[in-house]
Amino acid sequence: MRIIISPAKKMNVKEEVLPFKNLPVFLDRTKIIMNWMQSLGLAEAKALWGSSLYEEVADDSQVIVNLASKEYSKCIEPYLKPEDRFITCVFGELSGEKVVQKGVYAKMARGEMVRFMAEKKIESEGICYQ
Repeated sequence: MRIIISPAKKMNVKEEVLPFKNLPVFLDRTKIIMNWMQSLGLAEAKALWGSSLYEEVADDSQVIVNLASKEYSKCIEPYLKPEDRFITCVFGELSGEKVVQKGVYAKMARGEMVRFMAEKKIESEGICYQ
């Protein structure tokens, strides 16, 4: 099982809280993107990444937990295979008959879920905590 999250604009490092395994996978490409960002159109940005984001998060379990923003998860979804389980978590509140997500609260909830999964060392589906 892999988890996708949206990249942070600023990475806060608090090593005493939870040790990290390694640095972000595509850190070397972010320097290239930073230089091109002002001039790239959406199609050009997508072509830069291609299927590499999907290939990085796909593993033998074929389970991907989507905690990313809609924009980021759209980079993964086109490459999903029929056997993949793509589980999207929606953090919102019911307003009438619709679920409404409020950006700040949704980001906080996604972060809390990542923290919970890291602290409990959840590495596969089917693990339930109450």
